[in-house]
Amino acid sequence: MAESTTDPSMINKQPASMGRTLLIIAIILLLVVAGFFAYRAWSGRQTSVNGSPAEFLSAEELAERHGLAVRLIGVTAAGGMIDFRLKILDADKAQQFLEDPANLPRLIVAESGEALMVSEGLDDDIEWEDGGILFNFYPNDNNVIRPGTPVIVEFGAQQLEPIEAQ
Repeated sequence: MAESTTDPSMINKQPASMGRTLLIIAIILLLVVAGFFAYRAWSGRQTSVNGSPAEFLSAEELAERHGLAVRLIGVTAAGGMIDFRLKILDADKAQQFLEDPANLPRLIVAESGEALMVSEGLDDDIEWEDGGILFNFYPNDNNVIRPGTPVIVEFGAQQLEPIEAQ
C-alpha cells in the first residue's frame, strides 16, 4: 500500500493565497463601482454648449424674457423622432432671441445628458406672430427619449427645468 503524505506548509499557503485573491477581486470591484458613480456624477452636471454652467429658467421666465412657451416634447414616428413645439407669446422677443443661432433649442435627456441638436438655423419663412407655433423634428437616435423621459430644453446657456416627454 502506498503511503500519502502531505507537506503541512502547503496546507496553510492555499487559504492565504485564496484570501489574497478574494481581496484583490474585492478591491477591483470596489474601484469599478466607485468609477461608475464618479462617471454618473460627472456626466450629470449640466453645462451649456460653451462649457460654462447653465442658467436655469422656469417656464414663466422663458415667457417673460423671450416670449416663448414649450407646448410639446412628443415622441413620434414609432419612437424615431421628437416633435418639439414652441408657442410664440411675444413675437418681437421670440424672433430676436431665436434668430441668434447660439439660442436654437437643444434637447437633453436629463438622466444621461445625451443631447439632440436642432439643424443649422431657422427657416426664413417663419411667421413671427403672437400665438403662432414653431415646431421642429429631432432625430431620436437610439430612442434615447421615450414617453415619460425627463427632457431639459437648452437655449444657449439657459436651460429649462426638466419637462416630461409625451
